[in-house]
Amino acid sequence: MSSTRTHQTLDRRSLALHRIAVKNVLDNPLLFNEIRKTLDRWLVIVAKSSQPYVRQWDDLANQGIDVFLAKAVEESEDGNAMRQSSPFGVAISNKERSDFFKNWKCHDQE
Repeated sequence: MSSTRTHQTLDRRSLALHRIAVKNVLDNPLLFNEIRKTLDRWLVIVAKSSQPYVRQWDDLANQGIDVFLAKAVEESEDGNAMRQSSPFGVAISNKERSDFFKNWKCHDQE
């Protein structure tokens, strides 16, 4: 498998996970507050190399939930890059994540 194919697969997988997270936030807007707490913490502790993405996520969050969620599932190079330093992990339960990876492994081998 080429590195391009592998990278594209990882981008598709990340987008699929973010779609689940966005649905969860839409179903439970309080999760947006948890994501904001993660961003606040990351602004202090994250490595300098990831700081630009964290600041971009924070700027998007300040523009409102709709703008923020739209970026999470944006199908673009910028969307792919942003998802590599994403605060959305708190919006997916461990069970959802586990189920997703079990299903993705089967899906990706088709």
